[in-house]
Amino acid sequence: MWRNEIRCGWGYGERRAQRVQNGYRLMRLAFLAYIHGNLPALEAVVADLRAVAPDGVYLLGDQINRLPWNNEVLDLGAAERWPAIYGNHEWIISRIGTPECPPAFAQRSRFPGMWWTAETLAPRNLSAIRMLPAELLLNFYPA
Repeated sequence: MWRNEIRCGWGYGERRAQRVQNGYRLMRLAFLAYIHGNLPALEAVVADLRAVAPDGVYLLGDQINRLPWNNEVLDLGAAERWPAIYGNHEWIISRIGTPECPPAFAQRSRFPGMWWTAETLAPRNLSAIRMLPAELLLNFYPA
C-alpha cells in the first residue's frame, strides 16, 4: 500500500491488488486536460476509466469554456472527487466581472464566449474554480 493513496470514488479493489511486478506495487494514473465543457467526450472518457480502473485521476485545467456543459463537467469532477488544478480558462473566467479581471478580457464584445461561461456557471462552480490551486504535489511513498 502507498501511504498517500489517491481515492477516486470507484471500488478498484481486486485490480489494485493484482498490480504487482517484481515485488513492487504498480500504479496507473490518468491525467485529463482540455475538456473545455465537452460533457459527452468526458462521459466517454469516464466509461474508459471505469474499465481501466486507474489508481488516481487528476484534472489538469481547462475544464470549462468553449462548449455549453461547463456546470455538468465541473459537477462530474467534483462528484468523482478528482483533484484538479486551474488552467488559463478557469483563471480568466474566475476573474471576469471582478476587479481582478485582466484589462484585455474586460470587454465583453471581445470575448463573448468567456463572459457567457462566467455568467452561466452556477455559484458553487464559480466558487470552486476560484479555489483551484495552480499546482498539486503528488508524493507516493512505500509503506
